[in-house]
Amino acid sequence: MRVPVTSRRSLRRRALVARVLWNGAEILVTLGVVLMLLVVHQLWWTNRQAREGAERERRIPFQLELKST
Repeated sequence: MRVPVTSRRSLRRRALVARVLWNGAEILVTLGVVLMLLVVHQLWWTNRQAREGAERERRIPFQLELKST
C-alpha cells in the first residue's frame, strides 16, 4: 500500500491559494452588498422625488383655477 507524500511547500501553497480565494470571495460579496444597497437607495430616492413632483403638478393647476375665478 502506497501512502502519498506531500511536502510542506505544497501544503503551504495550498493554504495560501485557499486564503486568497476566500479573501477574494469575501471582497466580491461585500462589493455586491454595497452595490445592492446603492441600487435600493437610488430606487427609493427616485420614487420619493417622483411622488413629490406628481403632488406639485397636481397642486399647481388647482391653484391656478382658484386664482382665475
